Amino acid sequence: MSRKATHIVVWTFVVVLFFWCVGFLGNHEQQIKSALDACVVKIKAGVSSWSERRERRKQERAEQIEKERQKQSEAAIESILKDFAMKESPVLWKSVMQMRKDIAEQDMRIERLRKAFRDIGENPEADNDCANLKKQREEMQGELENVIAALKRAYVESRKYEATLGQNKRTEFERNAKEKGLDEAAAAVRRYEEMRQQK
Repeated sequence: MSRKATHIVVWTFVVVLFFWCVGFLGNHEQQIKSALDACVVKIKAGVSSWSERRERRKQERAEQIEKERQKQSEAAIESILKDFAMKESPVLWKSVMQMRKDIAEQDMRIERLRKAFRDIGENPEADNDCANLKKQREEMQGELENVIAALKRAYVESRKYEATLGQNKRTEFERNAKEKGLDEAAAAVRRYEEMRQQK
């Protein structure tokens, strides 16, 4: 076959293929549109779900940062209260620590009892003694919180005491203000009046 004949065969094939594709697309236009629409919906859903996951991760990170900040704040408060209590009343701090230990031990005992009920297939919430132990534990926690609140009040009162001028200091301040402050101010006034008159 000559080169010209090869070109004619190839171009004929291309034209036939082109018209076949146009006919195929025309006959299946609705199906192709539906498939493309489904792809667009899936892409949008993927983008939307990705955005939602990103927002969820952002929110979880923010919550985690806030929890860390709160833990640090609680640790700082704990340190301040401990230092104050150890200075003012070590027995008070020891009692706070003992109360925390007692509560933790009570939690373990309650959990063991609850596990025993679950082991034999019974509901621990239905048992009155278990409910009473839980109530007792909540009362223990309330007492601890009351002691810590009183410790915080004592700390604040100690800072107020340190910030307040005593009677002797106040008297000395007023005397200095009257004697030295007013005298110096009057002397400055006289000096500037004299200088103004000499000008």
